Amino acid sequence: MPRDEPFDAEQFVAKLQRATEEHARVVARRPTGEKLADALSEAARLLYEWTDAARLKACDARGIDPRQSYAWAPLDGSVAHSDHAETEPGIAKFCAGTKLTASYWLDTNPIRNPTTWAIDYLTRCFHTVIDDLAGIADLVKQSERLRAPITLSRSVMEAGATGCFIADTTVDTHERLRRSLNLHLAEVKEASNERRGTPDRDPLEIELQELMSFAQDSGFALDRYRPNDILPPRIRPDSGRHDSASSIIDRVLPGIGTTMWRSMSAVAHARDSQFLIPDAYGLPHELKPWQRVESVAWHTLPSVLVVRELGQHLERYLGWSFEPFSSLWDAVAMHWSRAAGLDDKRIRAELGLDPV
Repeated sequence: MPRDEPFDAEQFVAKLQRATEEHARVVARRPTGEKLADALSEAARLLYEWTDAARLKACDARGIDPRQSYAWAPLDGSVAHSDHAETEPGIAKFCAGTKLTASYWLDTNPIRNPTTWAIDYLTRCFHTVIDDLAGIADLVKQSERLRAPITLSRSVMEAGATGCFIADTTVDTHERLRRSLNLHLAEVKEASNERRGTPDRDPLEIELQELMSFAQDSGFALDRYRPNDILPPRIRPDSGRHDSASSIIDRVLPGIGTTMWRSMSAVAHARDSQFLIPDAYGLPHELKPWQRVESVAWHTLPSVLVVRELGQHLERYLGWSFEPFSSLWDAVAMHWSRAAGLDDKRIRAELGLDPV
């Protein structure tokens, strides 16, 4: 049996130095934090402007003064417009046959339709996404922050995926109604929890009971609800477990989305992350800019893909149109994947370096 060759320390150091120099050349070809920030902030700005232009167009088509209402209006013939019309008879029947106290069930209330609640929720998801994207761009510009942009990326993923969940045109009207009712029940219950132990809580619990009655009148079965618990009333899907953040994200970005969300959640909650964060093995002030940029880009890339999906869901659900949207966000995703080191193999080939 041949004897192992003796360890050559000089050769090992030379190899390590060569690898370090090659890596530095590769990193130099990746997008900088400033270029990443410029691409992301510009894409977010365009998405917001396209969305507002679509809002103005929809308002004009429906004879709504956009200066009097900032609500999003679906175009006639869209899935959202159809949902609203399809739900109206059930609302009228429920209101006529039930003694109600909540003001939003009044005939004079123009926003008593759950489709309107869903669009309002969708609007908030969108505004959260846009604001967080701008925040990520600001933080990554100087390549001085690591955990803050990753935490914002988690928020982008959750808000974007929830928006897709609301505006999902692959399910029927009844399922979209179930989702919007569950989200509304959770909001009202959260307000009730805040007022626990005060007289102000009673109207909110009455509101919850009326919402539950409407859900049952619409053909849904609810889990048993205990007012003294902190959990809201919930309508279980026809099959499977209750909706959760991870299941909602998995619908939009199967597999990798949930994995990355868990890693970003670990960062947000100061837990040990599944993916190694540079400041876990080095002091924050000693990190190099490329280390921060690489880690932020790696964690933020799935959120960029979720935003791409959100734009497409808005188009299909509301009947709006952002013609160059997908190609723009494909370019942003490619930019961020290069910064994350996912294109290093091609860069090494361009530089004439051996593959690793």
